[in-house]
Amino acid sequence: MFVLLLFNIGVIIAQPDDGGPGQRTPFGFVEVLIGAGALYGGKKVHDAKKNKK
Repeated sequence: MFVLLLFNIGVIIAQPDDGGPGQRTPFGFVEVLIGAGALYGGKKVHDAKKNKK
């Protein structure tokens, strides 16, 4: 999960309307919230499995 987050934080290449494949994709607050929610959910699952043992 952490590797996926690091990959998404790096340079994300897309093809916006006004540019070619070299243009960066805008990275906003919603994407940060989605990533934080995924990390929080992963932590909850990990804690639940750890407490189950």
